[in-house]
Amino acid sequence: METSKEIPSFTEIPTHYARFFDVVEFHNKKPIYNFAYFAALDAEWVTRFHKNRPISTQVAVASRHSITNTIYYEPNGKAPTLPEIAERIILAANGGKFPESHRRAKIFINIVAHHSTAEMSILADRDVPYVTEAISLVRNSPIVLLAPISFTIKGDCEVHVRISDTILIAPATHRSLKNLSTLLGKKDALKEEISQHHIENMDIYLREDPQGFERYALKDSEVTLRLFFLLQDALNQLSTGRIERLYVTIGSAAVHAFLKKNSWVKKHLKKLQSNEFTDAIRLVKRAYFGGRNEGLLVGQTSNFPSTTNKTWVDIDEKGAYATLMSMIPVVDLGGKVTTLFQTYELSEDRVQALLADNVPLDAINRAKEALNKSPKDLEWALRGMKRGIAGRIRKAACVYNNNLLIKWHKEWDLKKVSGEVPAYLVPGFACVRFKFPSSVLYPCLHVHHPRYGLVYPSSGITVATHQEIMLAFDAGAEIDAIWSLEFPVKRAADGSVTMYLREFLSELAVKRNEYRAASDAGDGSAAVYEKLLKEFMNSLYGKFSQGVNPRNVTCASTFETKPLGPSKVTDPIVAALTTGAGRATLSSLMFAVEAFNQSRPAEQWIDIASCTTDGYLVGLPSDESFSVAGTYYVESELEYEEDI
Repeated sequence: METSKEIPSFTEIPTHYARFFDVVEFHNKKPIYNFAYFAALDAEWVTRFHKNRPISTQVAVASRHSITNTIYYEPNGKAPTLPEIAERIILAANGGKFPESHRRAKIFINIVAHHSTAEMSILADRDVPYVTEAISLVRNSPIVLLAPISFTIKGDCEVHVRISDTILIAPATHRSLKNLSTLLGKKDALKEEISQHHIENMDIYLREDPQGFERYALKDSEVTLRLFFLLQDALNQLSTGRIERLYVTIGSAAVHAFLKKNSWVKKHLKKLQSNEFTDAIRLVKRAYFGGRNEGLLVGQTSNFPSTTNKTWVDIDEKGAYATLMSMIPVVDLGGKVTTLFQTYELSEDRVQALLADNVPLDAINRAKEALNKSPKDLEWALRGMKRGIAGRIRKAACVYNNNLLIKWHKEWDLKKVSGEVPAYLVPGFACVRFKFPSSVLYPCLHVHHPRYGLVYPSSGITVATHQEIMLAFDAGAEIDAIWSLEFPVKRAADGSVTMYLREFLSELAVKRNEYRAASDAGDGSAAVYEKLLKEFMNSLYGKFSQGVNPRNVTCASTFETKPLGPSKVTDPIVAALTTGAGRATLSSLMFAVEAFNQSRPAEQWIDIASCTTDGYLVGLPSDESFSVAGTYYVESELEYEEDI
């Protein structure tokens, strides 16, 4: 672990981050640009008559040999164009003059903004095709993702512009520029603070305090440029140990780091996408949904005797998804996938039962004739009948194959009896028909509702993971398998299961602890690395699940919707097992609460108000006189007296 205790100052950017200029000027060691500039763009404006009227724009510019920060006042609120901004950047970096060396040159400019939506709004040409056609939306931030914005300025310079947003590479806890600037360490490096009145009326602030206005405006562009280089450098060091590229998001850096250490994944995913596994993956994708999110209480708690004196506590599962992902095994794609289907049978007993249920004999005979050919022919025949009749025939003819579920449950029970903690998440999935006992308050198997998302009824049909199904068995549910499958797992020479992400996530966790310790010892850069490593771990899940199920995104240039494609590591098995185990974990906690409440009066229950993915809000029974605030003040008073 190597970090610099001192975070580079604004004036040290060209020398400390010189490698970034090589990254953009060269491709495969061949020059593609003659000159490169990095510029933080910030604007101050006032909203009048529902329009943003620009007051000033600030550009903090870094070239290979210079660093400047300049404010430009916009006369009469005239909005600048992107080519005008590009000219300002070049002039600012070269002492106000246009260099002869730039004539007929090819120039790269990386414009950086914090919250790029705001800065894009003040460009006069923001809706001109050469700009809009290059813009992509990433988490609602307009940036240049693929081909750069291209235009020609004076001196016949061909300029290519890339727009980046520091929000996309900022830790989740530091998305605002104020919070993000704290990573720079020193107090004088922080974003300037002004009143809310002046923020909403920057023209008044300029009139009342011109020097304060300039100081505030220029500090934002300076801080943004410093943070861009600081975060890009940290992401490169964390992912590969050296500066190799410019990252769009923290997730893209995490994926690059993972693939760098796990070169086998590309070949593995390519085989998983082959026709051999098409049917199996279809079932896996049907098992992929988000977390368990429910509201379970309605009304004001003080209005009900059983909830009046409860102390409400928010309980979170620490590192839930990272922990669950570390338990996912590598699927052996060279082995045999165990797949079992329900079958159909129309024996004489079943026919008599259908006749007793007032199903027409003609419909039964047509079904029998079709079944004699194949189960698929039966399905086609049933589709041509009235829904009620077809449903009764299908239900009567169905013969469930629960062999795989029985095997899973035996193995599950053996581990419970021995107290053995499962070493990995079993890569098993099943489409099941289920029914919970009426006494179960919080059923753990979901059914997807097209409007309301996941709901948890007492009975229904769903596709779930091994962990959810085993938990349902523990709750006493009756379960029949319509379609079940289990992937074989890859094993090492000693018989141990090969884990997909455990080693990588363990390395990140160890590094994070090291950086946290270094940060506590005063290493400024280590604090940045520690925050980013947490995001590394959290963002990986999103990349493994990207594009598993159809989801449309809007193209910023045409307003057309198009499917979101998969990432380089999208794996439906990893995605489904992670969220399935997450739902099962939360459901098991809810079952524990339900078990605690049995045989107790409602006033002594633990009430669950809501649950959300990896935690829940619960009301704990307490005395009427108990007060969280009162306890806090009593403790504070005692500490104060001890100090005296």
